[in-house]
Amino acid sequence: MTTRAKITRLSGLALVLLGLVLASPLQAAELVDTPQTLLRTNSSSFLDILIEEKLVDEKPAVFPSWGARLDYLHENLSHGLVARTEEMDLLFSDKSIPVVAAKQPSRFRMGMYASIKKDRDFEFKFAPEFSADVDLPNVEARWSVFIDTRGNDELPGVDPIDRDSGAQIGVTKKSDRFPIRWKTGVKADVPPEVFTKLEWRELWKAGDWSFMPYLNAYVDTSEGFGQLTSLSTYSWFGRHKDCIIKTTTAGIWGDDFPDYQVEQSFGLGRVTQFIEDRHAGGNAKRDEAGRGYGCRYSAFGHVGESSTIERHRFTLMYRWPIYKTWLFAEILPEVEWREEDDWDVIPSLKIGFDALLWGI
Repeated sequence: MTTRAKITRLSGLALVLLGLVLASPLQAAELVDTPQTLLRTNSSSFLDILIEEKLVDEKPAVFPSWGARLDYLHENLSHGLVARTEEMDLLFSDKSIPVVAAKQPSRFRMGMYASIKKDRDFEFKFAPEFSADVDLPNVEARWSVFIDTRGNDELPGVDPIDRDSGAQIGVTKKSDRFPIRWKTGVKADVPPEVFTKLEWRELWKAGDWSFMPYLNAYVDTSEGFGQLTSLSTYSWFGRHKDCIIKTTTAGIWGDDFPDYQVEQSFGLGRVTQFIEDRHAGGNAKRDEAGRGYGCRYSAFGHVGESSTIERHRFTLMYRWPIYKTWLFAEILPEVEWREEDDWDVIPSLKIGFDALLWGI
């Protein structure tokens, strides 16, 4: 097992252990009997340390139900994370100027995907995801800190399970005059990778159709220079404009790829509930839907001295809220055909969970 795979597995194991701690049927008093100190005994949980002195509600002696436990966790953990980022913002701010309030609270998101695939043998994989959009208005105007494990330097159709899940941590700044965003930071790896990237994204409309070109030029100390380009085209239709048809054409090349890697995807879906209030007509990503279903066909290949299609995949998707408006689940049965396996049918089933840690 490679060092990167070990780090990914350990990260996933840590999230699973955290979930077991949160789901354990312990009485609340068992977690807070110890003094409020930085160094705590093993009777305190990681969350107690994180939200220490930031509680919205005091922890009850006994949680009356699983729902009460989840509500307590979501409200206090969200509040604690935001409070910690605000403290960091004030700590490094210029004390000679007035304090600036964040336009919106920082947002944290945590997810987990599991996959069962019947290839030559049954394969089981899981991949944790964590992302954060942290606003620090007093550190420097229009700068934000980001934390992301979703690997956005890859083709958009790559499975969450197969993405490079090393966390990217850095700062980002958006141009006031042009639709471009600059990011720079460090990727958690052995050894750590330093990266910088420039992203350009536009939205053009023609009648009922929308066109979204995207360009991501990046360079890092491990893979060198690379560029990801995509064009998404979509249109909303139906009586309530809640159905969407979408195509995506994408390609990536760089020092780490011998050929130009390409993808073509076609999707059809219906979104009956968005996570946040918004008008239909925008580009709906899967993780923006609160409830919806659809299907997608994707083809992957490369363009070079011998251009070819190497893989086909057909996926069904269903996503729904499992608790209030902040905890979601999704199920994705799919079949895949690969050239390297003589185009044998490879079925798989993916299950994902998504927790939104902000005031929602």
